[in-house]
Amino acid sequence: MPEFVSQGIPDACDSRRPGRGGWQSVHNQGEPLPALDVEALFRPYHRSMAAEQSGQHGWGIGLMTVRSMAEAHGGHIYVISSAGAGTTSTLELPLDSRPFVKAKDGAS
Repeated sequence: MPEFVSQGIPDACDSRRPGRGGWQSVHNQGEPLPALDVEALFRPYHRSMAAEQSGQHGWGIGLMTVRSMAEAHGGHIYVISSAGAGTTSTLELPLDSRPFVKAKDGAS
């Protein structure tokens, strides 16, 4: 992501497939998220104060769903936000999720 920020691109995406996994990051140079909002982003039915005040409708289940699906496939998602760097959301997944997915109907 530093290459996007250093080129002055305010919002950027990046993805890579290093070794045994891959990741996708989305970066936003906008206002940072308050620490309490970052901690609560993945709680079911939670919406940030900014989201509530925006007038946009939402259920607060999107990031909770992404986290659940990522973890079910051996991955994870995290968000880092600070005043100087903006906000970066990163989803990491293994290239082969079979070891993490439970077999259905006794099949392996």
